[in-house]
Amino acid sequence: MSTIKTFREMEEKDKNRADKSECILERTELIFENKHGSWNTNRFISIIDRKYDTCNALCMYKLWKDYIDEELFIDIKNNSFGKYCILIYDIKEFLSRIVKHQKIQTNEYVCHYSEVKYIDENVSFKNSDEVMVPFTKLNRFAHQREFRVIIDTKLEVDKFYIHDIGDLTDISINTTLEKINSELKRISLQNK
Repeated sequence: MSTIKTFREMEEKDKNRADKSECILERTELIFENKHGSWNTNRFISIIDRKYDTCNALCMYKLWKDYIDEELFIDIKNNSFGKYCILIYDIKEFLSRIVKHQKIQTNEYVCHYSEVKYIDENVSFKNSDEVMVPFTKLNRFAHQREFRVIIDTKLEVDKFYIHDIGDLTDISINTTLEKINSELKRISLQNK
């Protein structure tokens, strides 16, 4: 699990991972004022909450429906993450194993998880729930359909972290994005 700061400071050439706006606290339109009045600029600035910089993030693709008629597929823009993936089919058990970790059970580490909320880059926004700050991204990343696990090791160091939860072969399969999309398409056609 890399730190939030790592994603913010990645080089621009890794456009699918690099996000200078990680942990948006507020997004505000610039408005110019002078003695003749004020006018909107259609330009926005983001206020970033840096207290999450040393928190570690596990970023996953969320493959479930947000509404009944939604067609499920993995956006091909995500191919840049790699051809192979692990499909976790028992998410409740997976999350249970994460929070049963000794360091979380003893409150040495803090763990939160949630799907990411994507906000419109051209609209003002204020994050009203502090816990949701590391789960807020600009809508240019919406194709990632991200679900995140955030772990605060309280060490305040910019260092990756391995959260060992053991063998996952009983709740997951190794596959490819292509195979998942093919199977989702087959199921979708079957249900029509």
